[in-house]
Amino acid sequence: MQVPPFGGIVNEVLASTAVAVVSGLAVPVLFTVPGFLLHSAYMRGLRSPETHDRVFLARTVVGSLIVHSLALPWTFRLVEAAREGTSSPWEFAAWALVVLVAGPVLVGSVAATAVKARRPRWAAAVLDYTALAHHIRTPDAWQWHFSRRRPDFVRVHLKDQRVVLGYLGSRSFAASDPSRRDLFLERQFMPGAGKVYGPPVPSSDGVWINGDEIAFVEFHGAGERDRGEVENEEASDDE
Repeated sequence: MQVPPFGGIVNEVLASTAVAVVSGLAVPVLFTVPGFLLHSAYMRGLRSPETHDRVFLARTVVGSLIVHSLALPWTFRLVEAAREGTSSPWEFAAWALVVLVAGPVLVGSVAATAVKARRPRWAAAVLDYTALAHHIRTPDAWQWHFSRRRPDFVRVHLKDQRVVLGYLGSRSFAASDPSRRDLFLERQFMPGAGKVYGPPVPSSDGVWINGDEIAFVEFHGAGERDRGEVENEEASDDE
């Protein structure tokens, strides 16, 4: 009986260990990564109160099952090709990229857009009844408004009775963290007569407002004329 050399035994042990580790990681990756990415894309940056570990795990697994269900025909064909020895590593890499990364993000983004639909009415009624509608899944009014990313001229009333006038545009930011409602406005204006917006603050590059100091915010919309003037000012600043 020939005893294999010590080096061969070590290599076999290492190979077996590597296979066991990869196999052990495969199941968690397959059933957590797609669901996590799908839910992240679906929430679109919305912050909600911390969820229980079991709720998070359930959402992740359900999301992964949805993605794998959609990719089931491709997965079966890939498994069959592997059994016949005709599989391609490039196709497997493409499957991993699409099913584990790109697919979940796409499905989550499409779902996030679909739940905002208010027409036709029957679709809106179904979304409301199933609690999937955007205004229901959004945890508070602050996130509901700012998640729409609509340009607005705003009047921010502070708790010390001061008022900040500014423009909320594409370069502005509103924090979604419930514990820190700070606001950055890309342009600040001087007060005019009454509630009229005066000229921009000279050399203003925006203003940051501590969320703890905000009493309430008024939104005045952005008319085409006013919006065009602000965009022209931004373009001239960039130049």
